[in-house]
Amino acid sequence: MDNRRADTLIYKLIQNTLDKDESKDLYEWLQNEDNLNYFNEFVEVNHLTNSLASYPYKDSLSEVLTKLDTENRKTSFKPYYKYAIASAMVLLFGLMYFLNRDDLKIDANQLVTSPIQIGTDKAILTLEDGSEVALEKGKDFKTTTANSDGEKIVYQDDSSESAAVVYNSLTVPRGGQYTIELADGTKVWLNSDTKLKYPTSFVDGKSREVFLEYGEAFFIVSPSSAHQGAPFKVLSSKQVIEVVGTEFNIRDYRDEDATLTTLAEGKIKILNERDSLVLSPGQQAKIQNNQATFNVSDVEVAPVIGWVEGTFSFKKESLEDIAKSLGRWYDVNVVIQNKKLLQVTFSGVIKKSTKIEVVLETIVNSSDVEVYEIKGKTVYLK
Repeated sequence: MDNRRADTLIYKLIQNTLDKDESKDLYEWLQNEDNLNYFNEFVEVNHLTNSLASYPYKDSLSEVLTKLDTENRKTSFKPYYKYAIASAMVLLFGLMYFLNRDDLKIDANQLVTSPIQIGTDKAILTLEDGSEVALEKGKDFKTTTANSDGEKIVYQDDSSESAAVVYNSLTVPRGGQYTIELADGTKVWLNSDTKLKYPTSFVDGKSREVFLEYGEAFFIVSPSSAHQGAPFKVLSSKQVIEVVGTEFNIRDYRDEDATLTTLAEGKIKILNERDSLVLSPGQQAKIQNNQATFNVSDVEVAPVIGWVEGTFSFKKESLEDIAKSLGRWYDVNVVIQNKKLLQVTFSGVIKKSTKIEVVLETIVNSSDVEVYEIKGKTVYLK
């Protein structure tokens, strides 16, 4: 396959218009490492130009790159998107044909009767007096310190010494996700089944502390230099993270046996009563529930934070762990009845906007799972 044909197929992939034969052709082409690198660059270029809908077929990738260099690549990114534009899209690309299409053969009765819904932006805000407010799309909410448009909540900056320290909590239920901008400008993305406790204001020069009580969150921290050197700390069940200004992800779910902290940019210090360490970008610290010391490894950041951009990015993850992730997002109980399947690994990228029936059909077609069954809000994998 020549590069012009490859350009066309990659663009059709991005637009979700590949047919089955084209998908197979592109998958075979991607088995070559040089072609895979070309694919990564193509995807990055298209996102940088922010003009996927009007991509000129007459131009080759090299011509587009030349145009970008001429324009000095002025297009900006979403703050977290730069980690995902390439590598998160190529994890076992052969699965993407199934994962991004809705024309799979699925029992029509299942689609009609299934109570399982795709997750949405929603959270419960707990105020200082204990009262609770449901935050959801189409519902605005305002206090003297914060505003919510239903999809995110933003706190106003109040760094005066006289401001009393008041704490709020944001709880994202199963089947939800939410974004918060703290009073210091720090942005936090909260995944399903997550709770964050935080002050409604900070005092410049004094330590900024928030509490991840459970769940998963991605932080882009406002730098200490903007707050008279005040450090930013995240306290969770097994550790304390000290931040100067950086981007990182914490995964600390109650039904998992370890806490994972992954650094995307900058530098963070992690400590507990027995151990401490400093992470560099691309490193992940893991601490087991029954251990007091951290284990550090190098990881790809993009799959770890794919959920922030709206995808599940699985790379050799066990079916057991995948079942937990799907259960939180779709608010279902996933039961793996064939215990031999618990440690079967699976790789691929799944859009979080995909119907659960399509996801399950993909798993059946791409693994040793023979069949799935939905009963109420329970999914059985057999």
